[in-house]
Amino acid sequence: MEIDGFGQQPAQIRRLAESALFAPQIAIVGLDGIVAARNPAWDQDCGHPLIDILARVPIGRSIFAVARTGSPQADHAVQTLLVGIQAVLQGRLDSFQQEFPDPPALPQRWFAVSVSPLVQTKQVVLTVSDLTALRIAEGALTTEAQRVEAELMEMRSEWSRLESLVSLDGLTGLKNYRTLQEHLHREWERSQRSQTSLSLLLLDVDHFKIYNDTHGHIAGNVVLQHLADALRATAREIDFVARYGGEEFAILLPDTNEAGALVMAQRVQMALRNVEWANGPVTVSIGIACWEPGLGPGAPDAIRLIQQADEALYAAKQRGRDRTCRYSTLAAGAAPALEWSDGERS
Repeated sequence: MEIDGFGQQPAQIRRLAESALFAPQIAIVGLDGIVAARNPAWDQDCGHPLIDILARVPIGRSIFAVARTGSPQADHAVQTLLVGIQAVLQGRLDSFQQEFPDPPALPQRWFAVSVSPLVQTKQVVLTVSDLTALRIAEGALTTEAQRVEAELMEMRSEWSRLESLVSLDGLTGLKNYRTLQEHLHREWERSQRSQTSLSLLLLDVDHFKIYNDTHGHIAGNVVLQHLADALRATAREIDFVARYGGEEFAILLPDTNEAGALVMAQRVQMALRNVEWANGPVTVSIGIACWEPGLGPGAPDAIRLIQQADEALYAAKQRGRDRTCRYSTLAAGAAPALEWSDGERS
C-alpha cells in the first residue's frame, strides 16, 4: 500500500510512516505549514467537524489555510491548534496537544491532535487520536470514585454516630465513664511528659435518693440534665466533663493546680445556685485530687487520682455536704483548711 508523500522522505520518516500505516491519522507538515506526507487514515473522516477540516488539506497545501467553519468556538479551537503547530515548528515549544471534544449536538466523542518535532528536520508530525474510549473510561472512574467517596462519607457519618453512642452518656449528653477513663490516662501521660499539673473534681448530688423518692425518677433525671448543662457552661474549653455514674460527675482539669481546682469548685457551686430548680435548691459535694510536679514518690498515678478524689468527696459528704474537700488535707491528717461551703471559703 502506498503512503502519500512518504516515498520522497528520508528513510527515518519512511519507517515512521510504514509503522503508522494502520495507526491513527498522521501527517507531516513543514515549516511553511505545507502538508508533506500523510498516512491513509488521514483521508478518512472521523466524524468530528474540526478534525475533518484538517483531513481535507491535501499534500502540497498549507495547513494554515484551512477554511473557517463559521462557528466562533470551532474557529478558535482550530486557530489555537495552528498557533501550537507554528510554535513547535519554530522551536518555541517542544510539543503541543490540542483536545477537540464533539460539539454538544453530536454524540459525545473526544479527539486530540498532537504536534511533535521531527529530529534533524524542519518538520513536525501531526497525530490525531480518538480519545473517546479513554474519556468514557475516565468518566466511569470519576463516577465510581464519587460513589465510593459518598459511601465513605456515609460510613464516616455512621461511625461518628456510633462513636458518639459509645462515648456519650445517653441522659445528659456528657462523656461517659469509659471515655473519662481513656481521657484521664491520656492527660496523665501528657502531664508527666510536660511536667504540668492535673486536677480532678468528683461531684455528687446531695440527697439525690431522697429527691428521687419524693419527686420521682423523671424529675430526678431533669435534675441531672440541668446539672450537666451547668457543668458544661462552667467548664473551660480544655476541661473534660463526664458523668461518672448515677448522680456522680467528674471534671478533669488539665494544667490546673490545687488552687485552680478550688476556684473551679466554687464556680460550679455558685452556678448551681443560679439554676431555677423545679423543687427547691440542688447542691453538690465535691472532692478534689491533684497531681503537681515535684510531689515525689508518694504522688498518685491516674487510677489513684480517682481514688483520692473519691475519698475527698466522701469526706465532703461526711462533713455536712454542699462543700468541697481536698484530698491533700486528708492525707496530711489535718482539718480541711481550704473548703468551699455555701459559696464561702471556710
